[in-house]
Amino acid sequence: MLGTSRRPAEAEPLAGVEMIPLDVRVTRPVEDCASTVVDRTGRLDVLVNNAGYPLGGALEEATPEQVGAVFETNFFGVVRMVKATLPIMRRQRGGQIINISSGMAQARLPFLGFYTATKCAVDGYGESLWHELRHLDIGVSVITPGFFRTNIEQNAIQAEEKIEDYESWREKAEG
Repeated sequence: MLGTSRRPAEAEPLAGVEMIPLDVRVTRPVEDCASTVVDRTGRLDVLVNNAGYPLGGALEEATPEQVGAVFETNFFGVVRMVKATLPIMRRQRGGQIINISSGMAQARLPFLGFYTATKCAVDGYGESLWHELRHLDIGVSVITPGFFRTNIEQNAIQAEEKIEDYESWREKAEG
């Protein structure tokens, strides 16, 4: 079994899983990863799209660059991975794509609006993809986990511009 990480040397070892490098923000490494999987195993049966990080802060406080970056990973990373692996699954006439969304796509809490927007995009993309692929025996699932303990916060970034008008509400919301 193969797994991926931006930093495979730092990834927690998993029994029976070989880690290979992958940065979903860049098309060429995504394509190379898909080729590596097929070269080593002869198939690609399951794709799990779980890369993502939160961008915290009021919507007004985030810079366009920060918003673009969170979409590059959380949404366009999914698009790149599907684009690179779908031709393989179509040739095989089967496979399963699993997109990890978030309960935030339904909860829509303040100060995580752009993370929420990326996960809403993942939901809509996955549901549309399911309709397009079901006749090819390629399944698409969108997993929407709720609130539970993960290490996602270690990769979180905060909006660059802190605006005083939001502070009292931010304290209540984050408290």
